[in-house]
Amino acid sequence: MEQQVRKVLYEDLMALTQYRKPENVLRFLIYLLAHPGMEINMTTLANKVGIERRVVEDNLPRLVMTDLILRIQKFSHKPLRVKHGNIKCYPVDLALRNAVLKTWDDFTADPMVMGLYAENLVAHEVFKWTEAIEVSYYRQKKQEVDFVVTHGGNRYLPIEVKYRKGTEKASGLKHFMKKYSVDFGIVITREHACHFEHGILYMPLRYFLLTN
Repeated sequence: MEQQVRKVLYEDLMALTQYRKPENVLRFLIYLLAHPGMEINMTTLANKVGIERRVVEDNLPRLVMTDLILRIQKFSHKPLRVKHGNIKCYPVDLALRNAVLKTWDDFTADPMVMGLYAENLVAHEVFKWTEAIEVSYYRQKKQEVDFVVTHGGNRYLPIEVKYRKGTEKASGLKHFMKKYSVDFGIVITREHACHFEHGILYMPLRYFLLTN
């Protein structure tokens, strides 16, 4: 917290931007760290944190630039369109998240937290792929896909993280594959073996992390 977050927010960005209330940016960052992978609306977020929307819009790119946050946009089939609207954010460093939020308890028995951590690890990996032109997420009504990796023209690789037991059904992934004529997708699971079914590769998280 002291060595990284406060140094970046209270020294580096203060020198760069000269904003008056770095504590507002800290509150914004803490909110993002506490809600990894959740779809975020800029106006709603600003209201919840109690800051102006301008603070969110101005400082989100800076948090990305300083390697505190990963940001992904909502998927658009029209890549040249200027994208606005909702986003998802992930901490660059999960250990930093724990330090800032002071979460020292053992969370390995909590399936919800473990699911969030698994999704965060997958986000880190797909951002490293040199073939990826864009990483986005898909949501339409009740159908969603955690990550859509665009890797050339209209070629997409949808990836869904289903790390909790009994949640291997990937209706959102199947919906996306049918809608955009995609013949291959990946579901990340906590199981011990891979299997392939109807164009979908079900892969344990530990194997996926070895692919890069």
